[in-house]
Amino acid sequence: MSPFDPALKLAQLCRRHGLPDGAGARFLPMLERAANARPDQRDRLLGFVGRQLKLMAEERAAERQRAAIRNEACLRALAPLLHTWSPEKAG
Repeated sequence: MSPFDPALKLAQLCRRHGLPDGAGARFLPMLERAANARPDQRDRLLGFVGRQLKLMAEERAAERQRAAIRNEACLRALAPLLHTWSPEKAG
């Protein structure tokens, strides 16, 4: 019997890094191999997957931040135009 369930372990790792459970699906085959590997190999594979998920979470957070900055820039650019607009002025 394996020491952990690969799908459950992947879901736990995803949640640890604030990712949805399915975000690391591409790592499931690796964790399935890790389930039957020697303890030192399993630890290295788990560490690798954990680091990759951490990077994914950081990339997602950075993209959300970039999107927020772009959205704010658009709002700042459009706000002066919209505040001077009124339906009576529309052609």
